[in-house]
Amino acid sequence: MGSKTLMRQFRQLMKTINNFSNGQAKVSEFSDNMDEMSILIRPNDGLYKGGEFIFKIELEVHRYPKTAPVISCETPIYHPNIDAYNGCLFDNVCMNILTDWEPSIDLEGVVQALLYLFYHPNLDDPLSSMFTSEISTEDYEANVKKSLVGGVVNGFLFEKNNEIGRASCRERV
Repeated sequence: MGSKTLMRQFRQLMKTINNFSNGQAKVSEFSDNMDEMSILIRPNDGLYKGGEFIFKIELEVHRYPKTAPVISCETPIYHPNIDAYNGCLFDNVCMNILTDWEPSIDLEGVVQALLYLFYHPNLDDPLSSMFTSEISTEDYEANVKKSLVGGVVNGFLFEKNNEIGRASCRERV
């Protein structure tokens, strides 16, 4: 069941991703057996507008959709619910749909949840080690802007996020 469901969902995703994401997401890579795919997200509005972020989705082909995918952000990002620094490049995205996974959630739902994170970050319960729950909305917004254009945020140096896969972040010494 798993591989047939996955193939059907993948074909549907390829047909509809541009439309349902309003041009903000696309499948940028995928493996032959569908156990891994990369999604490129380019928010066209909000704080992260102009940024490019690559997410890897890993699936257990024969257990999907009974088991949730593992989602990792491969692009350094200043976001409370994504910990794409500290060497954590595996399962570093915090989304309710992953912890409360239901087999009825499809790949489109996963991509929509990723897009939702960009427009509705949860500052009250951060995953990222760059955050404390006491950050003000104003400081958060200023830090996002600084991280996208390149700069030091909370002791971490972000390179300009303008080319896919080329942005980087490192702890400032």
